[in-house]
Amino acid sequence: QATGIILTILLIFTHYVTNEYSSIVNLTLLIIISAALLLREIQSFTRGIQANISVFYIILYLCTLEILPLGVIFRIAI
Repeated sequence: QATGIILTILLIFTHYVTNEYSSIVNLTLLIIISAALLLREIQSFTRGIQANISVFYIILYLCTLEILPLGVIFRIAI
């Protein structure tokens, strides 16, 4: 939730930023989004371990339902 608030403020800020600062702002947004996704994946993994779920099933879940769609989106965007 905190990441969403920060990203909302930065996205509003990007509308008014000049071209010379746009690459810095875009890089900042990319870093924040990547850190939030990585943190979510780590939290999902640790919650699965705490619930005594097999590591194999946790990895299958993370790859098929969370990481694979991101890869598809990146592939389409490129």
